Amino acid sequence: MEKIITSEDLRNRITFLETKRDDEAANIKIQLLETYEGLKPINLIKKVINEATSSDVIKSSLLTTGVGLVAGFLSKKAVEGESKNPFRKLIGNVAMFGITNLIAKHPETIKSIGNTIMNAINSIKKPKDDSDAE
Repeated sequence: MEKIITSEDLRNRITFLETKRDDEAANIKIQLLETYEGLKPINLIKKVINEATSSDVIKSSLLTTGVGLVAGFLSKKAVEGESKNPFRKLIGNVAMFGITNLIAKHPETIKSIGNTIMNAINSIKKPKDDSDAE
């Protein structure tokens, strides 16, 4: 820090410090507004959703869980049908729970089985040949 000798040096230093104070106050206000906006519930939810959708691991996990839930629900409906029988309902719930857990615990195996099935379906389909139309 420079030594203040003259009154001119003192005025310059006061002006400098006042400007610095005003700049810092403006920066604090901007930071406060940004913090206030960031803490609004809707902005927190948006941030969490954006972070969740940007992560490949989370996307894969959500997809696997969704597929497991759908497959479990479909298996339950297939076992139960329209039955009012409590034993069938119990078996349906067990099937739903088991298939959902199976898919959730072994997603890579399920994906490979799905790919094998899709490849088999695609190999059965024969592309139309344009020369047959003539």
